[in-house]
Amino acid sequence: MDNERRKEIIKRWSKVDRSKIRVVTSPDELLETFLSAVFGVKRMLVINTDAKGKEHVLRVLKKFANDQGLEFRIFNANGANVEDIRGDYHQRKKPLYWPENQGMIVVEGVNQETDKEVLRAFLYMACMPYGKERLKPDQLPYGSGFVFLAYNDFPVERFASITAYFGDEYKSITWPPAPYTKERVIYETRVAMQNIGQLYQQPFINWRGETRDASQQLYTELIAEELLQANIAKDSF
Repeated sequence: MDNERRKEIIKRWSKVDRSKIRVVTSPDELLETFLSAVFGVKRMLVINTDAKGKEHVLRVLKKFANDQGLEFRIFNANGANVEDIRGDYHQRKKPLYWPENQGMIVVEGVNQETDKEVLRAFLYMACMPYGKERLKPDQLPYGSGFVFLAYNDFPVERFASITAYFGDEYKSITWPPAPYTKERVIYETRVAMQNIGQLYQQPFINWRGETRDASQQLYTELIAEELLQANIAKDSF
């Protein structure tokens, strides 16, 4: 796409009628695809996110759980002990987050400072060999799984040092994608199109040059392409 064409598209964008904005693809499409592919297959999913992305991540998780008929629970593991994770089976007490049926348990607060025995308790609940015929009565219902929200300090190596089963059940994604990548520009643009009036207040608009990944595409070109895909220019003129 030449510079003149790109400038014309961005010029039209600045004049667009908000009532005619049509975002064709969700900003969270890749995250939705990730969940569809691995939830229920892997029982320890990790989503690396940040404060800005957390709202979007939780919205996608809740929608996915609802669409799949899963019980949705949120558990903050900050300060939790082993009994909080596994329950007290000597007294027949289940953990408070325990789903009665298939469920998604979203966990916050697990980091490099989390006690190793708490990590071991999560692994016991999720990663031991299981199946419909072999599932232990004190493990998660079949088809359930943990989704950990991580903030750049998830203890992957410490989990892996406890049991090799962690590698079988662990899968991660970073959402939103890393800054200055093609995926992040697309994500930010789709989010911004939901409130076009605040577009020019978004920091990514000021990024200059090419993406810092293998695609090495111009930021302005990626933004312009997303505009075209949303049919904003076509529907407005």
